[in-house]
Order: sequence, then C-alpha cells, then structure tokens
Amino acid sequence: MTSNNQAPFALKQKLAHALNLRLMANEQLSAISIEQLSSDIDCEHHLAVAIAGNSYELFLFWFENEIAEILSALVADFSEDEEASVREKILEAIMTMLEAFADKRQILKPLHQWALREPKFGLALAQLAYQICDRILLISGDFPQDTLIANIRRSVRVKGIIALLIKIRAVWLQDQSDDMAPTFRALDSSMQQACEWAESLRLFDNHSEEKNQT
Repeated sequence: MTSNNQAPFALKQKLAHALNLRLMANEQLSAISIEQLSSDIDCEHHLAVAIAGNSYELFLFWFENEIAEILSALVADFSEDEEASVREKILEAIMTMLEAFADKRQILKPLHQWALREPKFGLALAQLAYQICDRILLISGDFPQDTLIANIRRSVRVKGIIALLIKIRAVWLQDQSDDMAPTFRALDSSMQQACEWAESLRLFDNHSEEKNQT
C-alpha cells in the first residue's frame, strides 16, 4: 500500500490518472468510487478520501490541471509574438485547448449530463469554465480595468467565450479530421460574429481605449 508520506498533490494526480483511465474505458463518472481508484493505484482508502472526496471533485482537479498546463505553455508563445491581436491569441488558445483534448472527447462528451445529474458538480463546472475563460482573456492581453463599467464589460466578454465554446462543441465532438479544419472554421466564424456583436454593444470600448494609449 502507498505510504502516508506521499505528497498529497502527487497522490491526487495518481488518483486523477486512474479516473481518466476508467473514463476512457467508458465507465460512468457517477459509478466510479474513490475506493475503486485507491485500489487501482494501491493506496490506502482512508488516505485517498482525505485527498479527494469523490470522483466529481477529482475530475475537476484533473481538468483544471490539464487546462493550466496548456495555458501556461501558451504564455511563452504569446510573449514572443507582440504583433498578434487579442482576438488572434484567443483563437489560438481555444484551438490549442481543443486540439489537446481531441483524444479525450469521449470523456468530455457527457459533461452536460453529469452536470444535470449532480447539481453541485454542475455549479462547480460552471465556475471553473468562467475561470478558464477569464484566464484565456488574461494571457491574450485583455486585463481587468479600474472602473466598474469596464469590468462589467469584461465579464460579459468572458461569458461570450463560454458561449462560443458551447456553440462549437457539437462540431468539435464530431470532427474526425486530422487538422480539425471544420472546428477551426466554425470557431473562426463564431468568433467573428461574437466580435461584431460585442462591438455593436461597445463591449470593447475600454479595452480599445487602453490599447490606443499604449
């Protein structure tokens, strides 16, 4: 059995990996217990439940860590490309995420069903989605401002990214092409429509003013 001296984060990563393997084998998230996962990695059950209360919590941990790795890698790329616009960086961030999760589509496909069955998970997933989209804007150069109106507008832009991901989800799930061209076309078209809508509502005013001053 795994020693109690093992670092909690490392142990949680192992549990998350075991969960990932079961989900890839088409097991349902609701049917996977921490006891099963602790057995998979040869860990004491009481130690595993101290690290992760249930499989839903563990899934969110795994998903957030995957996203963090993707976005942190993009930071270096974006810092070297001073010519790219915020819109171009957002597009690249989203496509990079979709490409990275392409082989995990069968895991992510039933997400909305899990959220409906488990309201607490649904709420936590919605909060995580907002945080992820906020980070996409941050690494793309769209930062919070000092005024309430500016931050309200930015919050709407964050929710716009969420809506964009929801809109292209069906295309991405069915896209079996090597270059994911159908997904990119759908994303680019939806992004263009979103930008036109945002500009008509003046959601970029403060951000544009700041860019013009720099």
